[in-house]
Amino acid sequence: MDSACKYDFVTEYDVVVAGAGMAGVAAALASARRGLKTALVEKTILNGGLATIGSVLYYLPLSDSRHNQVTFGISEELLLTSIKYGPGDVPDWKNPEGSARYGCAFNPMSFVLGMDELLDQAGVVLWYDTLLCGTVRDESGRATAIVVENKSGRGMIKAKAFVDATGDADIAWRAGTPTVDGTNYISIWGMGYSMEAAKKAAETNDGTPLAQLIGWGCSDTGAGQIPGIEPFHGIDGKEVSRFVTQSRKLALDAYKDIQKEHGRKHAFPAMLPAMVNHRMSRRIEGVYTVKTDEKFTHFEDSVGVVADWRGGHDLWCLPYRALLAKDLPGVLAAGRCLASDGEAWQVFRVIQAAAMSGESAGMAAAMAAERNITPDQLNVADLQAELKKQNFLLDMREVGELPQEVKVKA
Repeated sequence: MDSACKYDFVTEYDVVVAGAGMAGVAAALASARRGLKTALVEKTILNGGLATIGSVLYYLPLSDSRHNQVTFGISEELLLTSIKYGPGDVPDWKNPEGSARYGCAFNPMSFVLGMDELLDQAGVVLWYDTLLCGTVRDESGRATAIVVENKSGRGMIKAKAFVDATGDADIAWRAGTPTVDGTNYISIWGMGYSMEAAKKAAETNDGTPLAQLIGWGCSDTGAGQIPGIEPFHGIDGKEVSRFVTQSRKLALDAYKDIQKEHGRKHAFPAMLPAMVNHRMSRRIEGVYTVKTDEKFTHFEDSVGVVADWRGGHDLWCLPYRALLAKDLPGVLAAGRCLASDGEAWQVFRVIQAAAMSGESAGMAAAMAAERNITPDQLNVADLQAELKKQNFLLDMREVGELPQEVKVKA
């Protein structure tokens, strides 16, 4: 419960999406393209999240290792947008003789501009430099508004439905509903300049090599753990600052070694991450949680399929129930804060999967708003019918030559 009288501004939309990463952008596009009055709230001034200001630089594959495309819709549109205004090429991923998959490297700021264009064309109302700092619920427990702060002061943004694409389940956590903490290992990604990259670009008359990924630290599973640095949960303010300072020290130490040998003009950073490089910080506790052993499992309430980005052998189905925040009517989660655990969390947290879940959540939020119901009351068959119109694959059993039998769960 909250009173509007203490706010500097109060406004209202049909659908509000919090977080302008890959999931949030896809959710906002899906909602706005249905004609819903849609707002996208972002604490920075750039869209794309870890893909852009986190310097990930590679759009992970929409296909499996058997040359089957399994992820479609806005996720595919965003892949193509990532190289529309900058370097990068889609490989010949359909060639059965090759090992390429349907993904590509991109330049982060070119991708930002491409997404700007899509959001503008769709009529999404953008709230940049706006920090989410509260969730308002009515007597029934339904989320009715979020509280934000920006240059206009503290305000309330109301909506009929919300998509939590914050990456940290901030809407759910601020509402006091159950959430689950993850584990993060120290790492940093960025872009670098080097004489080798410049020479290669000049020799080939192609600027693609200039978008050079740099990175140091641990893998997503903790391989290469830095001595003396404990894992992070990523949900404590002081801990976040320690993660940032320690990860940047890795970059500084690495460049000291490089420049000691070659000089300071040989190689140096072009861009460091403008957001914390956490992989898994906090997620919702969902109506259903996708578990480690549920690869090659079809759910009757499927709202999308993705291939494991790590090699592409395994396929994973996303059940609609994993988007629904437990005990919080009116809110869906998308991206890395949807309800998945263990190996499933590793699969659903990344770029192409985040965009896919974002479109599903944005579509569901829009349909719920149209019908004046909460997303948990939505007929999943109706949502699936709309997703099929966007060429979504909802049943992995339709993919030929699967390496194992698909289990089915209601």
